[in-house]
Amino acid sequence: MEKARQMIRKIVSNGRIGVSRGALDAAMALDIPHGGWMLNEGPAAGEPMPDQYRLQKMKTGSVAKCVERNVKAAEGTLILTSNDELPDDALCARKIANKHHLPWLHINLGRTAEFETAQLIHEWLKDRKIQMVHVVGSTLGKTEENISKTTSGLLEAVYYLGLIENNMTETYRPASQQQETPPESMDEIVSRISADMTLKDRVIVANLQKSQLELLQPTLGRYILGQIEHWQKSHAHDFSLSGLEKGIVDVEDAAAAIIKRLWVELRETHRLRRVE
Repeated sequence: MEKARQMIRKIVSNGRIGVSRGALDAAMALDIPHGGWMLNEGPAAGEPMPDQYRLQKMKTGSVAKCVERNVKAAEGTLILTSNDELPDDALCARKIANKHHLPWLHINLGRTAEFETAQLIHEWLKDRKIQMVHVVGSTLGKTEENISKTTSGLLEAVYYLGLIENNMTETYRPASQQQETPPESMDEIVSRISADMTLKDRVIVANLQKSQLELLQPTLGRYILGQIEHWQKSHAHDFSLSGLEKGIVDVEDAAAAIIKRLWVELRETHRLRRVE
């Protein structure tokens, strides 16, 4: 039961163009539930709300009331901004979260790399046992043209990081000490790794974006490193990194190359729209 708490199960947002809209786009891309409240006249002047977003309109009420409904509809509030300044609705969300003793996390996207940010959010969700998250933050501005896309990609990475941890942590422990014959080529290694994976693991890897492959390093990557080190130690005369692929000089390069090759092959055979 505890492992299921590590993943995002629903995203709540007001739908404003920027972080909030990007959060809804992530939910739709991942095919997980989303929702939220917006004022009757829409997110803001000049920001039309596409019909595919499942938001509810408040017939009456202030911006603060709308924010409060969204904060209370989730188990925690994630505030994403392009700088240290919080927009009015984010400030309001933080105040309301404090009032109701609900957790919140503010991240300046301009200060942290995407992978580290995804890890930080994942650990926060896990520690606070948050499945339903309210997302609010910077709106679209002249210097923030990609904030929606950045938010969407980041939340997708957080979702997959939880999915990977839930399903792969126990499967890919350090390499066993079996004295099997070492592989003779990159293709053979990839074939062996794929054969050792469960169907669900293959689907998870196949659905990652290329930029998200580093999410696999703590689990599948560590397992591959252990296997390589085992082959080097036990079969030093029969196994060579340089013979695997041009440009590989150390075990880190080899592990990354194996993951990339595995991902390319699995995308051809196991890519699906959604992973339960």
